[in-house]
Amino acid sequence: MNGIKTIYKGIEYKSRLEADIAEAIDKTGHSYQYEPKSFLLPNGIHYMPDFYIPALKLWVEARGYETEKGDMQIQAFADMITSGEFKDKPDYMVVTYQSAMFAEDEDRYGYAVTDECSLVLCRDCKKFYFMGDGSYQCRYCGAWDGNSHIAEIYSFKNSKELKGLL
Repeated sequence: MNGIKTIYKGIEYKSRLEADIAEAIDKTGHSYQYEPKSFLLPNGIHYMPDFYIPALKLWVEARGYETEKGDMQIQAFADMITSGEFKDKPDYMVVTYQSAMFAEDEDRYGYAVTDECSLVLCRDCKKFYFMGDGSYQCRYCGAWDGNSHIAEIYSFKNSKELKGLL
């Protein structure tokens, strides 16, 4: 099954879902890179996440439908993130029409692979960031005082809910 190619801000995305996620990232005020890098996973499969948000050290995958290969890619990449194999200790978020998943490095924010995803607005730097069930620490400025630095927090469970937040 192929997605419907969609142009958003002059970039041709492979699907409407990818374009929707690009728009959502834009609305958070963060710049992103579209398919900037391919990874050779430990299981021998090549994988190229859809987006990278450098300011947040966040990889984002927009997945419109499930396939066995796609599920293997997502699981292997999440395993790499949570095991600390990346020097820059990024986070990883997968957003589909039906669900959302967040994985974060154990040493960076506390181990978490969860279907609880949130969009958070930091009171200190006034920037949005994404998080799972790990630490509330701002992924942008590093503010952390329990959760007192949070101005707003919005949970979402799929791409429609994320799009509706912005």
